[in-house]
Amino acid sequence: LYVQGGVFRMGNDDGERNEQPSHLTVLEPYFIDETEVTNGEYKACVTDSGCLQPDRLTASYHPAYYNSSEFDDYPVIFVDWTKADAFCDWRGARLPTEAEWERAAGFDPIEFQRSLYPWGDNFNGALLNYCDANCSQEWRDPQFNDGHQDTAPVRSYPDAQSPIGAYDMLGNVMEWVA
Repeated sequence: LYVQGGVFRMGNDDGERNEQPSHLTVLEPYFIDETEVTNGEYKACVTDSGCLQPDRLTASYHPAYYNSSEFDDYPVIFVDWTKADAFCDWRGARLPTEAEWERAAGFDPIEFQRSLYPWGDNFNGALLNYCDANCSQEWRDPQFNDGHQDTAPVRSYPDAQSPIGAYDMLGNVMEWVA
């Protein structure tokens, strides 16, 4: 996805300590992937000898996660920063900077404003895959049920796309930045 360059306010004065203080940032135009890197995409890199396999091939509830074509459209997991960087190199791309990732996640270039979440300023547990009723952690949120015990296929939450059209900028799996 093409992301316009320009000025935007990065960070959150009311957020976590590592998000403070907010500050103006200038970015050149750039491109960012529409979805998280899938198992299928990452397997192509491994097959082409551009990447090493993930550190684990299973998921919490899926013992054949990486090696099963059933999960080709799910995000690759257990890939450290070095492996993520190698995947980008293999594609002729690079990891986004933290500022680029944040702009793509919630900045609306038409309204010229940033929202707290990719879909707006109000949290909605139905718009992302996170520790909900299916999660075994004690801090789970039982009021939502997305039907997934761990990861969800990419593009599972079309109503939660960021203003530029990126999927899963919140929830599902964590992303690496440069």
